[in-house]
Amino acid sequence: MPNAMKRAVLFVAPLVIITSLIMGWNYMRTGHPVITTGGSTGYLLPVLKSAQQDLAVFGSDSLLDQVAREKVTDFDDADTYSINYALFERYGFNAFEISEMMKEKYFHTIVNFPDAYFASLRVKLNFRKQAPLLGDPLAQIDDLDYWASLSGGEAFETDWRSEIQRFYETRDPRTLSGASALKLVPRLFFRLTSTTLYFVFLLLVPVVGLWGMRHEKGSTWRRVSMLFLALWVVYALVVLMYAQFVMYARYLAPVSFIPILCSLTYLSIFFDKLRNREMGS
Repeated sequence: MPNAMKRAVLFVAPLVIITSLIMGWNYMRTGHPVITTGGSTGYLLPVLKSAQQDLAVFGSDSLLDQVAREKVTDFDDADTYSINYALFERYGFNAFEISEMMKEKYFHTIVNFPDAYFASLRVKLNFRKQAPLLGDPLAQIDDLDYWASLSGGEAFETDWRSEIQRFYETRDPRTLSGASALKLVPRLFFRLTSTTLYFVFLLLVPVVGLWGMRHEKGSTWRRVSMLFLALWVVYALVVLMYAQFVMYARYLAPVSFIPILCSLTYLSIFFDKLRNREMGS
């Protein structure tokens, strides 16, 4: 067996073994060889987002569609719980049956309502959910406040936050008090910085990477270009994987270092070249 194949087997083997053990343990306990029943909500949420684009997604006479038409209000997480609870309480479906039902509905939606599904996918790929990961500390603090206010049963957008939200919606500075403006300015600065880094990563890495692979053969620059291009592909695949179901920025935490590393490196190279050119002139 080639060395590369051996390394690939060694890399994948722990995942296969652990997955098999979990599935076997669940089969012994429940009679179902599964990892999780999270599909009962995980498969349903993208279906809800598709139905938000086209209500015909829940237009059939199936039991699931009938319950969904009754329970869906906001096409969000709360609706997934309502539908699951109704299927369990009224009709006696267990978690395994509901998860399988949602899985079938998910793939049925992709096949029969592709326009609605891919429209919902484009919404979830909104860069604003990713850009704050690239160095926006205030966005993280605001997220913590958001979750804390929800758990406390209080409205999030109150006081200065409500003024800033109105400014975002209207772009009218008259909606801001002096105190709110002071809180808005650093948020705009960090948002601009993060967005710049994100677009450097999104656009520059593949362009420079492909150019370096083609024109800088045998050089260190070519190896760096290939590495960054590979990291870019990994990041894109992780984003696409989560976007098929639910797109929360926190899910990208394991790969958030990739756009930061790549964008800052390329910006550093760019400014070094600019400075050397100025010194040479």
